[in-house]
Amino acid sequence: MLRPLASSPLDVLEPLEPVFDVPIGVDGPIDLGRLVVVSAGAISQHFLLTLTAVEGLSAELVMFDRDKTALSNANRCPYVMVDELGRPKVIAIGDLLPGRIRLTPIPNHLSGETRASVPPGSAIVVGADDISVRHLAQRLDPDWLVIGATSHFLALVTEHPLGEPCAGCAHVRLGDEIAVIPTWSIISFWSGFLVGLRVIARAMGHPYPSSRRVTNFWPLRPESVFEHELAFSRDCPVQDHFEV
Repeated sequence: MLRPLASSPLDVLEPLEPVFDVPIGVDGPIDLGRLVVVSAGAISQHFLLTLTAVEGLSAELVMFDRDKTALSNANRCPYVMVDELGRPKVIAIGDLLPGRIRLTPIPNHLSGETRASVPPGSAIVVGADDISVRHLAQRLDPDWLVIGATSHFLALVTEHPLGEPCAGCAHVRLGDEIAVIPTWSIISFWSGFLVGLRVIARAMGHPYPSSRRVTNFWPLRPESVFEHELAFSRDCPVQDHFEV
């Protein structure tokens, strides 16, 4: 459609496939153990889609979210069926997961009232777009926390093992209040998929090294993968890492 508008012939680029340095191959049965999943939105759903795509994986999940399925979710949420709208997301997802992925639905957001349901030392996966919830998850003293996020066509994943720079170091500012946040399924997919890779790697005993604590990926430019370590921040809103 664009060719008639061009003053000169257009160069057609060959499609690029993103290449990630995945430290493992998935063979045989793998038990991911108990994971607390915060949010039943698009990122978390694509994380679950990644787990279900690998036949040998099993897990016990506890998922927090009080939202209900809506038509606006259907463009990016693989577990939202347009003929079953208005259901609690955590219930709808649980009905569609295979038996090897056991899900305990909690139809409430993670908050000061529900935080008691998460014991210290948990492994937590956060797919929420609310940065304050990422901070709250870190304050629950998890042994391991991974966060999937999206922003401006960017898929961003940060990982926070116990004793290392935390969610507050990576996500310092709460950001501006925006009434409507534009979304696109391909960005949510990659964020959830990259979270899934880290969860699987950890369960297999091949966790990502500290030099790869943060992954930045722009799916519209598949060659643009940037991974780096994470430093302690003096401006961290979660805890003072520099107290004597």
